[in-house]
Amino acid sequence: MLYGMFAASVMGMYSQSIRMNNIGTNIANMNTGGYKRIDTQFASIVSDMVQQEGDLGGIRPREVNRIGVQGNLVASDRELDVAINGSGFFVLNTRIDGKGTTYYGRDGSFRQGNGDEVSVTEVDGTVVTIREGYLADKNGYFVQGWAADRNGAFPSTDAGGLQSLRIDGWAFYDGPQPTTEASIHLNLPADATLGNTFRYSAGVFDTGGNTQTVTFTFTKLENENTWGVQASYTTPPAPQVDMVTLRGSVEPGDVYTVTVDGNAVSYTVTGQEAGINGIRTNLAAAINADPTVSALVTAANGTGTGELTLTAPAVGVGFTTSVLQTEGPATADNTATLVNTTAAAPGISQVDTVTLAGTVEYGDTYSVAVGGTTVSYTTTGNEADIDEVRDALIGAIAADAAASADVVATAGASGEIVLTATTPGSALTNTATATNVTRLADNGMSLSTLVSAVVAQTDQVTLSGSVEAGDTYSVIVNGTTVTYTTTGAETGIAEVRDGLIAAINADPTVSAAVTASSGGGGVLNIVANAVGTAFAAEVTAVNGGTVTDNTMSTVTTAATDATSTVTTTSSTLVFDGNAQLPEGTTLTYGVDWPNGATSSTVFDFSDSTQYASEELVPITYVRNGNAGGRMTGINFDQTGVVWGNFDNGTARALYKLALATFVNPDLLTPQDGNVYQVNDLTSPPTLVEADINGFAIFQPNTLELSNVDVAEQFSRMIMTQNAYNSSATAFKTIDEMTETAADLIR
Repeated sequence: MLYGMFAASVMGMYSQSIRMNNIGTNIANMNTGGYKRIDTQFASIVSDMVQQEGDLGGIRPREVNRIGVQGNLVASDRELDVAINGSGFFVLNTRIDGKGTTYYGRDGSFRQGNGDEVSVTEVDGTVVTIREGYLADKNGYFVQGWAADRNGAFPSTDAGGLQSLRIDGWAFYDGPQPTTEASIHLNLPADATLGNTFRYSAGVFDTGGNTQTVTFTFTKLENENTWGVQASYTTPPAPQVDMVTLRGSVEPGDVYTVTVDGNAVSYTVTGQEAGINGIRTNLAAAINADPTVSALVTAANGTGTGELTLTAPAVGVGFTTSVLQTEGPATADNTATLVNTTAAAPGISQVDTVTLAGTVEYGDTYSVAVGGTTVSYTTTGNEADIDEVRDALIGAIAADAAASADVVATAGASGEIVLTATTPGSALTNTATATNVTRLADNGMSLSTLVSAVVAQTDQVTLSGSVEAGDTYSVIVNGTTVTYTTTGAETGIAEVRDGLIAAINADPTVSAAVTASSGGGGVLNIVANAVGTAFAAEVTAVNGGTVTDNTMSTVTTAATDATSTVTTTSSTLVFDGNAQLPEGTTLTYGVDWPNGATSSTVFDFSDSTQYASEELVPITYVRNGNAGGRMTGINFDQTGVVWGNFDNGTARALYKLALATFVNPDLLTPQDGNVYQVNDLTSPPTLVEADINGFAIFQPNTLELSNVDVAEQFSRMIMTQNAYNSSATAFKTIDEMTETAADLIR
């Protein structure tokens, strides 16, 4: 019985030492991310009783993991830090494919863990080798979640849909998306007068991700609160492109030659080429390898069989190309032909400028005839100046359905109206007249026509008449005369034309400025050697025979280096009495852009207003679409969605973090690295979404530290020390009692 008294004291010291050890562990991990404290509880041991006497009694310790208690949350400046505020755990796996050991943790101080080496292709086509990067915790375990579809939805949010989250810069490429919808909120001046015009430019993305500009022109119409609106875009200049087409059998010894500005490049067929396209590819390579010719043009394979293109290095730089094919000893069926496309912008719109002049008097009438439709404006005498007359006539043109379908009328300089064809490439016959009905007969209108393009000046000369000996055809270019006198042996006017072409191209002075070529029949074309460089040309024909029917005439395409504008037909905006537009007021504008990309955008004007203001007032412009971009980083939101940020300024949902919940989380088995595993005592985990089930929210840029209360731990430390000392004192006293009892025997 005496020795049994040691049991309670020993158990007391043992139990308090266990508690002290746990307190020390808690304090050591007070700043450890995701650490959960261990509490120590005690249970008494009741001894067996025999005749009201017991032999053993005491205490035993029991460790309790406080895994379900929230830890302290602190702010962080890392985008990869995220904390759980509430119930639940991150789902982790030791393998990227999810087939390893599953752990659960609360520490959201994530990093990028390395995956497999893979080869990827840069935008410029370069292939590089990189390592995949996945979201991982501090132990290197891979965070699990659900992947989003292209629209940001999560079609699978169960255990079968879990996957590791790849986050390296090559994981996602945000492809270009064209602008399909845009909302324009602006204010048009309510006090604008008839014919006043205002412009607003809006940027849209095309299918290639390029930013294009659409310009809207608003014109005040005659009806109250009514405006005409037209959309337009400007095409850029384009460089000269020549197309060379090769045809024939592939036989050794055939020679194909391309001459650019007098520099010849040849390719001799070996017979080993894979068809005519193989010859074309080798000829293009030879052109690009020639230092002189490659400085003048760039050769590339065309889209058709045997086609290659020669492109000038810049807009406005012209070149002259000729081709030659020499047959080998076998089949004589090889040809090389050339189609020359001068430097021009697609979608060329005719532009006419109407100039009004004279004193503004009551009853004067100004008329413009557009393709047979006449639009007139008669002055009231109240107009302040000729510009008010001009603006009124612009409004009348815009209000006329037939005329506005053919042209867009806008204000130019003082007294000028600019008429731009709505259909590129279409020719219009426009006239202008002014009728004076009062004292001063000084009112007038003049009209000049310009077709904007990027072209070299081209004069088309037409020869006609009988071919007789002694007829003389002369062309004067910049003061230098070139003449061809017929011999009478020519078989027709085409041979006369060819003789004159040869004479022009053989003259060193004239050929330095222009190049002459056949235009078919009796037509020859005289083209400036440099785009944007003008020349003066005159023609004469002198009859030397008996029939005086020889003539020469010219048609000139002026040299320009400008852009062209393509404009839609006019639509109407009608504001109500509250200066508002009806809901659903839209304008759909589809464009085939010069770069080959397209866009079709529905512009919504429903939010636009008409209040008094001096100018058009832009308020907001919202559009969808984006350029292509590579992912530069990620961040989290409160619902656990992982957002990818791209270098084109866009962001989209990539993944959603899975949240695992347990009925009894304190029974999970702790493992190294502040992670936990399920065991036979715990319920199976339930996977939930934070924004749907309400168990918790995710706090971005936040860390969860331990749930240790230091003050409480030190308080318990003092209590534990006292309890341990008391048990030790009891042990010492019992020891002394045993010694005394032993001494009684002696």
